[in-house]
Amino acid sequence: MTCPKGLRCPLGSSLESLKTGQSSFGETFTPTILPGYWSTEEEPIEVFKCQSVEHCPGGIPGICPGGREGIPCADCPPGTSWSGEECVQCSNGLVVIPILTGIMFFVVLIIVYYVMPPRIRPKATPREALAMCTGVAAGLAQCLAIIGLTSVRWPKAFDSVASSSSVVLLDIETFSVSCMIGGPQWGRYIMSLAVFPLGVLWLMFCFMSSAWLPDWTGGPWTSTRLLNTLGHFLQVGFSTMSALSLQPLMCQEHPNGQHSLLKHAGVFCSTGEHVLMVAGGMAILIFLVVGFLGMCAWAAWHIPRWSLIRPHRIRAFAFLISRFRMDRWWYGVLVLLRGPLLSMCPVLATDFPLAQAAMISGVLIASLLLHMRYTPWKMPLVNLVDGCLQAMLLLLVAITPVDPGSASATEDFHQGIALVMLSCMAFVFCFLAFSVALALLYQVVAWATHRSGGSPLTFTEDFVVLNLGRRHSSAVTVELIKEVSGRLLEMEADKAEHHLDQMHPDDLSRIIDTINLLQTELAPGDAAAPRSSASSRVVSLRKSMTSDMKSDLQPAAMSDEHGGGESMAEGVTDVIVETEQEIESEAGEMVSMVFMATGDGNDINSPIETNEVLVHEQLNAGAESLPRAGVDQVLNGRPASITAL
Repeated sequence: MTCPKGLRCPLGSSLESLKTGQSSFGETFTPTILPGYWSTEEEPIEVFKCQSVEHCPGGIPGICPGGREGIPCADCPPGTSWSGEECVQCSNGLVVIPILTGIMFFVVLIIVYYVMPPRIRPKATPREALAMCTGVAAGLAQCLAIIGLTSVRWPKAFDSVASSSSVVLLDIETFSVSCMIGGPQWGRYIMSLAVFPLGVLWLMFCFMSSAWLPDWTGGPWTSTRLLNTLGHFLQVGFSTMSALSLQPLMCQEHPNGQHSLLKHAGVFCSTGEHVLMVAGGMAILIFLVVGFLGMCAWAAWHIPRWSLIRPHRIRAFAFLISRFRMDRWWYGVLVLLRGPLLSMCPVLATDFPLAQAAMISGVLIASLLLHMRYTPWKMPLVNLVDGCLQAMLLLLVAITPVDPGSASATEDFHQGIALVMLSCMAFVFCFLAFSVALALLYQVVAWATHRSGGSPLTFTEDFVVLNLGRRHSSAVTVELIKEVSGRLLEMEADKAEHHLDQMHPDDLSRIIDTINLLQTELAPGDAAAPRSSASSRVVSLRKSMTSDMKSDLQPAAMSDEHGGGESMAEGVTDVIVETEQEIESEAGEMVSMVFMATGDGNDINSPIETNEVLVHEQLNAGAESLPRAGVDQVLNGRPASITAL
């Protein structure tokens, strides 16, 4: 008889010696079950594959460590909970933990409504800095937890970190839910899924009940802030929803030919329990995962138009765009995509661990390349740290998968690499958290000692570490703009167009971006916007965000929400935006935009009229310093053919 996978069958093996774990020929000739596999005493050669080696250490059939039971050692007995090493009796403390967790969950949702207002600012505030750090940490933890769902054998250091991160995937064993409700695995899985619709329903209930709130609480909830809070909740839990909803589709094949779920090994595929889990998972996948992703993509596409005619809609989607640079407002949709794509890897190749690792590496490569290309975060230090963390996570996934048949020296090498990379990741993130904490402390001290003279404090303006460099002087920047504008006005259009025709496409794009920034931040008005669709989107969005900084959010939001209808002017503006056509060539159009941005828009030889005080104020309130947007490249850092303009 052929020795099945999961068994070690030396010469002279027999069923009796496998059951007893003894052989008359000695231990060398005794058949055993390999670690990570399990079989029953009644059918010792019908081998099952376990979820982890800790659950099935191997040896003789029917043995489960720590008091676990079921097939294959999938669960703890009723009234007990898994502690990480063994099943322990449920105490009053273990029962209270999930109850307190549930209460905190509902309370935190209410707190989020009040502490996360739908404001969109060009520069990172202390609250947004904390949100960015939290977002990076949550995203990394969710990636590690999803990677831990795979059937890939990782080094112990990496596997332990991934297992600890499973708390963000609402692991039922982590919260000791079995002590409170008991029941089978599929029931606890449905309870985990119910967290998200319950959160949505709770916020809706609070919104409807807020009509009776006293004035000192802020009065009734507004729909704009409600939608923003719902967005924050679903955005934070998006990767978790994706992984949970796809878990019933991860059916692994056992050596005996049967199939059970990769995460819930005690639930066999195509059974009634499995059908219920699939139904619940698909409901969450369709209505919350796909629905929320589609809504965010739809909003990102329409935000430039809304910025002209319906600004209150943008505030409702502040959760999606507030953490990113104003010319990268759409990047939040790409961040959302990473969770579902990672979760699909174990679904598509459940029985092929190396294929899972390869697909995960592909997703991480795409995420890293997009991050390097667009550097989307408002804070430069967060861009650097997030890029480093993604690169190190990619190296971990690509280098450290362990082959079960590899030598001990190879496993030790992988273990060492994993320890080094995980230590570096921890150090890099701690550096980011420490830098933000120091900046926040400085802000608190400055406010307490009235260093700012009562004026609003700007978060990252004077922090070299957070900005990865000193902020350029506004006065110097104004003089540079005026100097180059004068040269441009003295130059003939044909000569300028000839110079532009010789430039690299990237240089042309930088010039367009700089003109967009000048038009919207320094000289807002009716100047002609760029004709290209991408550039016009950036211009319209910048206008909306800059105006949002100059007024308090709440009165505007409430008037927009309860205002009745749209004016005729808004409708005309919408038509103009939709029917705008590209009627000029790129080079000729760019020259006209230069003159429009530097003059009065009518006569290219008209003198420059600049209010330096206003320009200084606009520079200090801008999204990024103008040299970072491309002015210093055009004025200082480019070849002579460009500075001659």
